[in-house]
Amino acid sequence: MAGAFALGAANGSLVWFSALALGGAKLAPWLSRPSIWRLIDISVAAMMIFISVQLLMNAF
Repeated sequence: MAGAFALGAANGSLVWFSALALGGAKLAPWLSRPSIWRLIDISVAAMMIFISVQLLMNAF
């Protein structure tokens, strides 16, 4: 049973890192634009603010 888990974990890792490398190479021209990074930063900031507001609302 442990061997099956190890084989599955290794296979999942191989697929994940291969997809990450191929995806990064494919998206490199798109991600080299500053406007895209600004959009990503704004999206992350909005998500963080939303989560912090939800945490504060549930704390009181």
